[in-house]
Amino acid sequence: MTDNATISPAQNAHAAPRKGYVFLATGHQKYFEMAINAALSAKWMDPEKPVCLIHDGENLPDYAAQVFDDLVDFKGEDGFVGVMNKMLIYDLSPYEETMFIDGDCFILKPDMDRHWERYGKQDFTFAGSVSNSGSWYGFDIAKACADAGVPYLIQGNTGVFYFRKSDTAKAVFETAKRFRHEKPDILGVVHQKRSTQFSDEPFLGAAMGAHGLQPVSYTAEEGSIMVTTLYARFCKGDMETATSQLKKPASNLPTDRIWALKYVTHSPSIMHFISLKPRKLFTKLSEQVRARAGLPDYDFFS
Repeated sequence: MTDNATISPAQNAHAAPRKGYVFLATGHQKYFEMAINAALSAKWMDPEKPVCLIHDGENLPDYAAQVFDDLVDFKGEDGFVGVMNKMLIYDLSPYEETMFIDGDCFILKPDMDRHWERYGKQDFTFAGSVSNSGSWYGFDIAKACADAGVPYLIQGNTGVFYFRKSDTAKAVFETAKRFRHEKPDILGVVHQKRSTQFSDEPFLGAAMGAHGLQPVSYTAEEGSIMVTTLYARFCKGDMETATSQLKKPASNLPTDRIWALKYVTHSPSIMHFISLKPRKLFTKLSEQVRARAGLPDYDFFS
């Protein structure tokens, strides 16, 4: 645990569990409420594992203690804003094995054990692909790899990632932090047009390449751990029936994202609501998890 963090059990004191879910919230209250939603979905679909919120304390709702088994208050570090705080989580997590999940996600299926098993084969990983050429976030991957001194990077989405407390995982986080300080002109990409923060994915992806780690991959038929709603159609999900379904373009070509001729049907365990869209489905799931927990609804769109 770092010197600028304080951990407190939100309910009963307990020994450090082997596995647990970690969520992150800083800044505006809506990010805390999103993390509460995501944590409630985890407790619904995987009730045996504890949930932890890492937060800056600014807008922590009073009822957070009803939801989270552990609360970790941290002060942050210079240069790490918003999603970049993911790079600090190694020292902050109270668990031996951590599954980090973004707050704009819902776990919709009770099959997370199969993902824990697959992810747990490495000390740190997330779903994606090995890349040493092409373009990502608008930068040239081959040039970025050469400039960063890595053979490849992992191109993927860190809305979900896994690590265990180990020398290898610690090194991944330390390397990603070093890249943030030393290579911001190479790997630094503004996150969702927010000029004050970078996206964490290029830094963590390059750090995986530096340490020879591989991503996790899934086929649509077996069911991915997580699929985003970006460019998706016919998004359906329900907590009561533990179902999820959406259709995504069959390719990542820019033209297919809008005018795709072929779509692939996915039934992921986790649905990741980019920009909280589609709003109707996000609101439905939010109301379901909050009603079950006896918590008030929260208007994310006012």
